[in-house]
Amino acid sequence: MNNKVNPAFVPFTGTIDQLLANMDKVDVDQVERVVVDQTEDAILSNSDAIAMIMAEANVSHEEAVDILNDIKCEEVKRVLDGLMNEGLVEVTSYDEDGQPLYNLTENGKVLAKGFSDKKK
Repeated sequence: MNNKVNPAFVPFTGTIDQLLANMDKVDVDQVERVVVDQTEDAILSNSDAIAMIMAEANVSHEEAVDILNDIKCEEVKRVLDGLMNEGLVEVTSYDEDGQPLYNLTENGKVLAKGFSDKKK
């Protein structure tokens, strides 16, 4: 994925002519990968994501920030669950609020060391 933001994934306001000109810049192949095939994620800045949530859900800025934070927490949980299923991360204890604390398993440490060695 490139670092250029696809205009299809950010909120737009303007005239019809401006919208048509904006749509000329859309990477249709990326839209297909993100929306249809779901083989790629679209990465938005926090401000773009908040603006999109506000527009789509018709909520205030504060509510949109809360929704975005909930989405981020769910994504972290999804990734951690995947790493646990792969045997790379495990719950080692819990904090005072009962939230799990994670650490790498031995396999996770070996894999992390391999990544670290490749960077050198």
